[in-house]
Amino acid sequence: MDLFLAVKTGDLETVRYLVEVQAVSLQQHDAWNAPPLYYASLCGHEHLVRFLLSRGAKCEEKTYDGERCLYAALNDKIWRILIDEGFKRQAARGHDQYLEFLERCFDNPASFPDIEFTVQDTRVQAHRFLLAARSPYFGKLIARRWRNHRSVALFPDRVEPECLYALLRWFYTMRLEVPADELQSCIRLCKALKLHDLEEQLTEKAFSAAAIGDEYGSVVVEPMREDAKAQLQDAMEVAVAACCQRQADSEGTSSSGDYDLVLELGSRRYRCHRAFLCARSDYFGTMLNSSFREGVVDSEGSIQHVSMDDMDPQVLVSALRWVYTDRLDADLPGELLLQVMRFADRMIMEGLKNKCAVLLHPHIEQSTALPLLAEALQMDCDRLADSCIRCLAVHLLELVQEPLFTELVRDSIATVQNRQEFDSVPLIDDVRFHIGQLHGDGELSEDEDDDMGMPALADMPSATDGCVPEGAAAPSNGQLSMSERQQKLAALDQVLADIGIEA
Repeated sequence: MDLFLAVKTGDLETVRYLVEVQAVSLQQHDAWNAPPLYYASLCGHEHLVRFLLSRGAKCEEKTYDGERCLYAALNDKIWRILIDEGFKRQAARGHDQYLEFLERCFDNPASFPDIEFTVQDTRVQAHRFLLAARSPYFGKLIARRWRNHRSVALFPDRVEPECLYALLRWFYTMRLEVPADELQSCIRLCKALKLHDLEEQLTEKAFSAAAIGDEYGSVVVEPMREDAKAQLQDAMEVAVAACCQRQADSEGTSSSGDYDLVLELGSRRYRCHRAFLCARSDYFGTMLNSSFREGVVDSEGSIQHVSMDDMDPQVLVSALRWVYTDRLDADLPGELLLQVMRFADRMIMEGLKNKCAVLLHPHIEQSTALPLLAEALQMDCDRLADSCIRCLAVHLLELVQEPLFTELVRDSIATVQNRQEFDSVPLIDDVRFHIGQLHGDGELSEDEDDDMGMPALADMPSATDGCVPEGAAAPSNGQLSMSERQQKLAALDQVLADIGIEA
């Protein structure tokens, strides 16, 4: 399947499969040096333009690709989509889900803020734990001077409202934008809050603005997206450490003023924040924002306690680390990764589930392909399922005899509504497709495997175990014999015949 052909023909389902399951890069270029978004714009496929932009296709102002896509827009509607969802949005966040999540935490007044700053008539809400994690000086003020204060009034002669808003937003986004005429006030505020690196960057901007005589524009300080994300993640590791620190029950319910949710796992207490858990997990968002609340509220009426199902504590710690930092330890054992993935599925943490699926790829081999496939199908994880099916296609002659394979085929048959006599079986169709890939009908190249973010199938630990008779030379990648292909297809037909299905 070719991404560029699917985009040109407007085949959204094929494009969705290639992007979400095969993880094909949207930044690739064809022989005419054009990205997929260019053809979606040129051909007038509005639905594809929106989809590609939502999945990270770049359309940035004053770049060759961005201006080319805009120039190629077939009509005004697509041109407006590229402007609104491409140029404007990517200038801010670049479609990184974690950065967008942090930005929403600041912008959304319903994100459980627990401190409010006021200057004149301006009120800005924020979260204590995030400010403390981003600034040690803020952390000291929150722990001491503002410990029992939900509202803090600042002197207007010392702090400009625009500077306060811009600076608090910077704590969440790493992007600071202030009017040029407020730049000196912002520099003084950074100095007072001991934000020395930001103060230095703003001072450099002030010299540049003075040199060109720009007194009426805006000054923007923003690192590269990857650097911004890394700095925010490193800062939030502090919150993770505080969240997962084990304390006695008497301490776990004390009012430290910077957490409002306690997850209870046996004798362990994890002090968390609804702002993050509700935004990162639809399960927690529904549970804590509706009348169907679980757990009890403590005597102060501000901290909720939720009892968690019995599990390995490392599973919960790993999930919480992802919630706060978008990180997951790649060195976790395969079984623990699978437990984290099951937990993510129950808590409706789709981002964590997809990250687990990617990290499970190196664990897919002949002995694990079927069990992992069963897990992937149960959790509706297409990316992991596709990788397992691809490995299954390599080892089919051995695995087709396994009872679990027959059971999975039966389950796949049951998913077809109003089944007709000659309806296809989704799982069998997928296996046949990958057999065709392995035998030369669209052979998987090493470059395509690299784009999928996982090892090439030939590089998997057991990629050829059992597929070649003992003593015979192993075939090179893409040179499997037609007789083996026929054996595999015949084996699939026999499984269907044994079940009593024609497909």
